[in-house]
Amino acid sequence: KAINAASKLETAAKGTSSVAMRLAMTALRTEVDALEGLVPVEDWPLPSYTEMLFIQ
Repeated sequence: KAINAASKLETAAKGTSSVAMRLAMTALRTEVDALEGLVPVEDWPLPSYTEMLFIQ
């Protein structure tokens, strides 16, 4: 699902529709948030929202 959402984001970025871009970004975030909950912290390659907000 995350790959499909990322693909839709790329397609929307090439077009001119900001609405399509926003919808694609929302779909991608939903999938990435779900993945972040499934992947162990030590294996997640990106900072979490908590880490970015509170700089641990």
